[in-house]
Amino acid sequence: MGRVLVVQMARIGDFLQTTPLLHKLKTAGCEVHVVTDSSLQELVRGCPDIDRHFALDLKSLDHNGADLRQLYRVLHEQCNELSDMAYDALYNLNYSFLSAAIAELPKSHAFYGYALSGDRKKLMRSTWFAFFNAMVQHRSLAPYNLVDVFHNLAQQHSCLPEKLSYTIPPALRACVADMLKRVRTGDVKKIIAVQLSTRHVRRQWQLSSFVTTAHRLLDNPEIALVLTGAVADKTLGNTFLRMTEGWVSQKKERILNLIGTTTLTELAAVLEQCDLMLTGDTGSMHVAAAVDTPIVALFLGPANPHWTGPYGKNHIVLQALPPCTLCTEDSSQRCDFSCSRLITPDLVVASIEQALYRQPFPEIDTSKVRVLRSTFDAYGIRYEDEGNAALDARSAWYRMMGAALLNSREQQSPSLSSKFQGIPEGTFAGIEYRPEVLLQQIKVLFHASRQHPSAVLPYRFDEKFCWWHPWIDFYELLQHYGMCTDQSAHAAFTVGLCAAAQALQYPDKEKQRKRIYEH
Repeated sequence: MGRVLVVQMARIGDFLQTTPLLHKLKTAGCEVHVVTDSSLQELVRGCPDIDRHFALDLKSLDHNGADLRQLYRVLHEQCNELSDMAYDALYNLNYSFLSAAIAELPKSHAFYGYALSGDRKKLMRSTWFAFFNAMVQHRSLAPYNLVDVFHNLAQQHSCLPEKLSYTIPPALRACVADMLKRVRTGDVKKIIAVQLSTRHVRRQWQLSSFVTTAHRLLDNPEIALVLTGAVADKTLGNTFLRMTEGWVSQKKERILNLIGTTTLTELAAVLEQCDLMLTGDTGSMHVAAAVDTPIVALFLGPANPHWTGPYGKNHIVLQALPPCTLCTEDSSQRCDFSCSRLITPDLVVASIEQALYRQPFPEIDTSKVRVLRSTFDAYGIRYEDEGNAALDARSAWYRMMGAALLNSREQQSPSLSSKFQGIPEGTFAGIEYRPEVLLQQIKVLFHASRQHPSAVLPYRFDEKFCWWHPWIDFYELLQHYGMCTDQSAHAAFTVGLCAAAQALQYPDKEKQRKRIYEH
């Protein structure tokens, strides 16, 4: 495929979630160049699939509302060499004017992701990212993990990724093994890494619950704990340790505080040698996933496990479900942190024991907390939600319709037809989900789209069609912010509808096809 450039200017976790895309491009024979913030240089060095790295100082590029001319001036000063490059394909993975401006510097034959419009006033999307952004508006559906969203931008045929990638120098492994000997004493057989902090308070479990959980875990003499985190987390770590002052020495001796003392690569080496990590939705969680460490993750507030849950098989996620679930970090709504109280230390300890020793889960109220476990299907990673079969079925349908857009694998998941079998016929969010009702609605939408693109939009406000509202939102995004023609937008819209109709599995498929297309 030649030379490609990937622009990823976001955080640690986002870069690690990009590594399967980088590996896919490298495996296809590409020369892979990457643009990141300079703070990620250490992570980049641990990725074997990168041939050249452009490191930019994101803080100096923060134009704080300055016009694009000023931004381009700063970019050209920092990225003069990038401006002289030419690429066969360019992938911009960030929804920001800054990354779109960076992506405009070199020449490129093909472009994927986000781009500036001709008038420089809005961000345009490739078809796959228009689908992704439409699903973001319906956050409970979340049909694809961000890793698979990125990975599927490159449409070369390849196996699905099984993990993120990060390479640890062998010499560092030996150093870390010596470090962990401080707690790997006596009867200790299992080391659990614990990350107390997250990047936003709404995503963070309360410290008292971490302390209670640690006390319970250390009742088992086979377990030791390692505290991880950045320099900014030291105060939180010290508070945690003060709250353990009354504990017996045999417990306190099995806690190793590494908060603020490790580089990213050292953190990866530590996590690789731990038996499990307990964490919120953090960059460290993705580091643990990259080095194959099992994870029990606590998803609170705006954290959505289906979008950003740890990538890999058999990770466990506990998602709190307060009435205000899936809020936003910048929400003006007052937060009482009720989600942090819904996930109890008892449930966390049970989840850890299940992961380490295959102990059974206790009975829980699935209206308050979801227990999710990661698995893989034909389209990538999936967090199965056994407590909400109807929502899981609807998400599976959008997962299948998204795959139809890619046209790179079988459009129908082998397990998709079974999604409806366990659901009593009735309603979900005001819509009947009997197959014959859905098929009739597909027919209506299909013919409306053939009349005129705008003829579909009124159905976005019809509650009888709410099963299809996310797909109509996708169509609207394509029309207004898509990097495609009206004809291509219509084709993408109808491809998904036809795939959905096919998945209804009428016995006579030729008759079914005629029913969809007939006037």
